[in-house]
Amino acid sequence: MTAAAVEGFPPLPSYTAKVRNVSNRPIRRVVATVVYLDAAGRPMPGEEHDVSFGSPLKAIDPGLTFESVFLSRVDRAPAVRLVPRAVTVLEKGDGPEPIEREWKNPHYDEELHRAFRP
Repeated sequence: MTAAAVEGFPPLPSYTAKVRNVSNRPIRRVVATVVYLDAAGRPMPGEEHDVSFGSPLKAIDPGLTFESVFLSRVDRAPAVRLVPRAVTVLEKGDGPEPIEREWKNPHYDEELHRAFRP
């Protein structure tokens, strides 16, 4: 996952995010924590929040990249870091419809802690 600041929707700043599916299953949704970085690239404590990427209508197929824009209340962060928290994947079920399974990042707390190291 990557994200970058873009010209946005005043008064809120905007960021574009790219989520690439490197798994062998379709992805319905990705939840990540956004860590805002100041001009020197240092994390801004207390400014993080969760964002969700994906669509209930069309999954992100294996090997494809999904692009999205998200808004922020933080107006002084030129860059962000995304820490994945959970991913909803689709698996083949017994019937015609796929079954949703949620994967929770077992290293989330550790990765979030590392994101706040200057």
